[in-house]
Amino acid sequence: MRTTLIAFVALLILFRWLHLILALQIAATGRQLQIQQEELGRIERYNAMLRLAIAKATLPSRLATEAEQYGYGPRDPLYLLIAVPDPSSGEGERPSPAGEEGSGGGDEELTGGPGSTAAAGERLPGVRAEP
Repeated sequence: MRTTLIAFVALLILFRWLHLILALQIAATGRQLQIQQEELGRIERYNAMLRLAIAKATLPSRLATEAEQYGYGPRDPLYLLIAVPDPSSGEGERPSPAGEEGSGGGDEELTGGPGSTAAAGERLPGVRAEP
């Protein structure tokens, strides 16, 4: 009976000791988590501050004044003329009429042909259709 009581007391002390160690570990982990959350909040505030500074630095009005200081300014638009061959002048190849061999209906050249990204029936820009 006495050995049973000693064994019971020893187990009770052991379990209380393990409970204390576990409680200390949980408290330490909780504190580490709290420190990391505070650091995350600090980093997020710093990130927001940087985003605000970038937004202020890239305001169109501010960029325009800086561009003017460096000698940049509004320019007149530049228009390019693109020469389109006139089918009646004989320059370039004319689309073959429908029914000729290899023509595929004669509209392939104007619409981009098979495999083209042009939609069906859509004319390619800069290509004149036959009258």
